[in-house]
Amino acid sequence: MDWSQAASRVAAQVVRIETPDGWGSGFVIAASPDSPVRTVGTAFHVFEPAIGHEFQIASGEQSFTAGGESKKDCLYARVDELDAVTVILLNMPGLPIPTVPFLERGEAPLAVGMEVGWLGFPQIHDDLCFFSGRVSAIINDDHFLVDGTAIHGVSGGPAFLVTDNGPKIVGSITAYVPNKLEDDMLPGLSLVTHAAVHRDIAVDIEPDGERRSKMTITNRFSS
Repeated sequence: MDWSQAASRVAAQVVRIETPDGWGSGFVIAASPDSPVRTVGTAFHVFEPAIGHEFQIASGEQSFTAGGESKKDCLYARVDELDAVTVILLNMPGLPIPTVPFLERGEAPLAVGMEVGWLGFPQIHDDLCFFSGRVSAIINDDHFLVDGTAIHGVSGGPAFLVTDNGPKIVGSITAYVPNKLEDDMLPGLSLVTHAAVHRDIAVDIEPDGERRSKMTITNRFSS
């Protein structure tokens, strides 16, 4: 499988998150055929402007509204200790069910020099865009740096590898670290948070008679 084929598969579960401050990217992490609830991963700074406000999630040609002070159709939790990653639970059965697996911790260690691709919605173009780069440094088990661009709007999008068995999501783009030189901002590195961090959360879903769900998030960083 080449990068074009892999990007096409991953793109099916990428979403655009529109908030009062603009938009960013995210991707559907988990879903159950028996529940209308979808779990979406993104970067915390993408979702933060939506807290207490209505926001839109766009998937393909469809767009859904959630949030607001009076609505009970979404919950969120900051998962990463750095508050870099956020998981959102949404009562949106119209969002896709994910098909691309995660790279689990210890399954195939990331290494400096490996090529990584990512997808997102940059604010200079309306369509989903593909980016790629090489792993520059491993910070720790949960974070690594990639030699590539993560411009405004791409944050929160999925980063992935191409394997013999197809693409595997390795994490999400959570920050871009520019190289500051006096008054100039030179090209820097993108920060990727490992996919396993998105799983560091316990979720209880109890569908009720109206096909809505009672959703409970249990996590020490829950909000």
